[in-house]
Amino acid sequence: MSDIQVSPSTKSHSKPKNSKRKLFDWHSWLGFNLAFLTMLLLATGTIATVSNEIDWLIQDDMRVTPDGSKVSWGEMEASVRAAAAPEDMLSIFSEGEGDHFAYRATFTRPDGTRYFIHVNQWTGEVTGTTPFLTVQRFFRDLHRYFFMPSFIGLPITSSLAIVLMISLYTGLKTTGRIKKAAFRIRRGKDIRVFLSDLHKVSGIWSIWFIVLMTVTAIWYLVEFGGLVVGNKFEPSRPGPTAERIQEFGGAVNMISADQIIENAKGAFPNWRPVQILFPVSHKQSITVLGFTNDVFVRSRANRVFLDPEDGSIIKVQKSKEIGWVAYINEIADPLHFGNIGSLTTKLIWFFFGVLLTGMSVTGVLMTYKRLKKTHISSAQIKTFPILIATVIVGYFYVDRQVSRMEPSQIINQEVHSTDGYKFDAQLLQGKSEKHYLQVKVQHRDGIPLIKALEVIDKENNAYKVKQNTFSSTSVFTRTIPKPMIANSMTLKVEFVSGIKKEFIFNR
Repeated sequence: MSDIQVSPSTKSHSKPKNSKRKLFDWHSWLGFNLAFLTMLLLATGTIATVSNEIDWLIQDDMRVTPDGSKVSWGEMEASVRAAAAPEDMLSIFSEGEGDHFAYRATFTRPDGTRYFIHVNQWTGEVTGTTPFLTVQRFFRDLHRYFFMPSFIGLPITSSLAIVLMISLYTGLKTTGRIKKAAFRIRRGKDIRVFLSDLHKVSGIWSIWFIVLMTVTAIWYLVEFGGLVVGNKFEPSRPGPTAERIQEFGGAVNMISADQIIENAKGAFPNWRPVQILFPVSHKQSITVLGFTNDVFVRSRANRVFLDPEDGSIIKVQKSKEIGWVAYINEIADPLHFGNIGSLTTKLIWFFFGVLLTGMSVTGVLMTYKRLKKTHISSAQIKTFPILIATVIVGYFYVDRQVSRMEPSQIINQEVHSTDGYKFDAQLLQGKSEKHYLQVKVQHRDGIPLIKALEVIDKENNAYKVKQNTFSSTSVFTRTIPKPMIANSMTLKVEFVSGIKKEFIFNR
């Protein structure tokens, strides 16, 4: 703790005072030297609490006016699908956070970028399209991961909860007469006294909030540890059995959102569905999330899994039956971000988030005043690599969210049909001289079911072509080495049924 200079202890000091002084030194050292990281974490978490409301204020297509009764889920689904390209995949369809929030559909393009289509639940009309990178998404990801891969960022952000816990303990142990300090802000004193009083008042009134943030953040760290050792806390998500997938045949004729909601509600009484998760592969079921009278759990705790073609119930998951570990996991987010109630609870969380962020600032200012120095400590400098990494990774994070696949021209195109399938294979060249193979697959009966697709060169080398979307026009893409494009290629398709077929793609 060499960066924080304290008055040397004298022999006349009693043991309790020595102990108290050490605790104060720890409190000051942590708050001062880790200030940049804690300020970033606290400020982004505070904004994230009301980030969806911020989006509502700045995005016209999210705002709707209640008018009569809502149209059906099926009518809204038809509207958003009509507004999207046929090769774009609908993965999530959810209601807004209130009657004045439009319903939202999440689509994924073949290039991997996502976007939202909002629809007015009172009229069934599409209100607009929004990029995936919203204020809510930006601050949630910055707060939770510092924009880094989760296996790096989450341990960093969650471990700061330990710092917060130690700061709370040392702060309470070094604050005399807490009841008096909770109401005292002295006027007419110097700035250091004012900052000290403000710091103490904010901290004492925020004790419950600090404890809540610390416990939930440490739980995120425990959850991460569970994932590392292969122990996932979330209950399993059952899909169709292998036998059932074979029964689908060549395609899945997905049931409508109206049928999905009707069947789900019939299987789960006294439950309000709020979100549909559509399958993104043939191995997944349709999942409907919703709320019961248990306000502490998120919608994922109570859900219904359905067969994507006939709507039969695969499983009903109820929060009261998932076990205590999974239950704690489902209440962590609502407690951490204040989603246990309406806008009122969010504003309460936002207010105390501001207090905590302000405490970090006042703590640093007090230390500078006490030391009569303004230079950055060596310990603070050691946190710069994390901050720099956040900025660098954040740049690529934003670029990845807003960038689209570069415009390409078609060099060659061939269409093959067999057993109800249509394969539209295109060889594309981008401006960067990269070449891509893109195969659009359709089936007359619905979403085509393909187990694997490979492209084989003249030396019989096989390259897997990745499936990007699972939709009425499913898209498969792969970068092609330049020498490979000079010759004919073979497209090898393996269907879910196990049948394999090959098509020659001539250059």
